[in-house]
Amino acid sequence: MELTENRERTVFRGEEITSSGYHFVCATCGFTAASIAQASARQRSVADIYRRKKGLLTAREIREGRKRLNLSQKGLARVMRVGIASIKRWEGGTIQTPAMDRLLRQTLHGRSDDAAGGNRVFSLARVRLVLLRLSSLYGRDLLKQEDIAVNSCLLWYADMTAHRLLGRSLTGAGYSVLPTGPFLNNFRELMPLLLKCDETTAEPLSAKEEEILGTVHRAFPSRSEARRHALREPIWQQRQLGEEIPYGDSALILNP
Repeated sequence: MELTENRERTVFRGEEITSSGYHFVCATCGFTAASIAQASARQRSVADIYRRKKGLLTAREIREGRKRLNLSQKGLARVMRVGIASIKRWEGGTIQTPAMDRLLRQTLHGRSDDAAGGNRVFSLARVRLVLLRLSSLYGRDLLKQEDIAVNSCLLWYADMTAHRLLGRSLTGAGYSVLPTGPFLNNFRELMPLLLKCDETTAEPLSAKEEEILGTVHRAFPSRSEARRHALREPIWQQRQLGEEIPYGDSALILNP
């Protein structure tokens, strides 16, 4: 069999893509076959063509950007505060989400954004607005002081899910590791202000943001389920008590 270069059309995630690659062809019968390495190379090529179409960094661009900064994969993971497995997957051909692409560009090219708040300026009025929407879904007032631990977990899932899917959190709030789960930073100090602020001054929730709150509710019909699941999340378990949970890890949440 002879090694032959060919071009192949395929539809990938709704996009028509033409990629080049190699396979073996029998000169006698025309039968074609590809090795595992050749098939993997073809998959990486398709993924990178798709990434270019969508304006995402390719595997090569991520790898070259990392090397330009003299960072190992482990070093880049540490700077971005994500797992090293994510870096290996992205450089190996797995397509990153738009939110992770923004974080990659910020890290590799020094583009600044409000990473601490999930690409949004913190808004206490927005926190109140989100909690009121969740109160409506759960049929319970989530602004009560005694429910801080559980409600922080719900709010955390809503913000993290929005960042993962939309590239921007709902409230701009930060969260840290406490024994009770992910906890809204300075919640106890903010609570009196939260009760008095006017949610109508906040930016209205978009249709997609409303859908995310519905997703959180469906994932956790009982509010206590959100806390139980949060305590099982690797991005909570892998951090020390009091350490902030970065939005860069939003792609790694298991739920909702």
